[in-house]
Amino acid sequence: MDLSPERAARTRAKLATARADSIFVPFEWDEESDDLWSEAIALAKLGLAKPAHEILKYTAGDDLAARWRSAQILNAAGAYTMSHRALKRGLPQFREQPLSGDTLEAWKVAYPQPYGPLVNQQAKVNALPPAFIWGVMREESGFNPVAESFANAVGLMQLILPTDRKSTRLNSSHTVISYAVFC
Repeated sequence: MDLSPERAARTRAKLATARADSIFVPFEWDEESDDLWSEAIALAKLGLAKPAHEILKYTAGDDLAARWRSAQILNAAGAYTMSHRALKRGLPQFREQPLSGDTLEAWKVAYPQPYGPLVNQQAKVNALPPAFIWGVMREESGFNPVAESFANAVGLMQLILPTDRKSTRLNSSHTVISYAVFC
C-alpha cells in the first residue's frame, strides 16, 4: 500500500473539486483513478475495512468533508464500528443538524441498524423496541460482535455472563435474547 504524500495530495485535490455545499451531501467518485481514495473504496468493497480505514484516516486529516466521506464509505462496506465512530468522535456537529434532508444520511451512518432481521425477531420475542437494542449495541460494543471489556463483558450488548445467567433464572426470555443475539 503506497501512502505517499504525493498520492495523498492528489486525493485531497480531487476531493476538493468534488465537494458540495454541505459536507453531508453524498457525491460520486471516479473509482478508476489512481489515488488513495479510490484504493480505499476498492478495499472497502472487498470487505477489507481496516486497511481502507487507515487510508481514509491518513487522507482525510482535519478535513470535515473528507471525514464524512470516509464514514460513508465504511458504512457502505458494513464496517459499522468504524463508520459510526467516525461521526461520533470526528464529526459531532452532525447532531446539531435536523434529522432530515442532507443530514438524514449522516444520522443513518451514526445510528446504523446492523443485524436487522435478528434484532427485529428478538425484539418481538422479548417485547423490546428494536431501537433500544441497537442503542445498547452502539454504545456498549460499537457493533463489534467480538468485543470484550476489561470486566469480561462480551458481545454486542456487553453482557457479563454470570450476571446474565443469574437473570436468566429469573426470567427465561433473557436466554433467547442474550445468547442468540448478543454473545
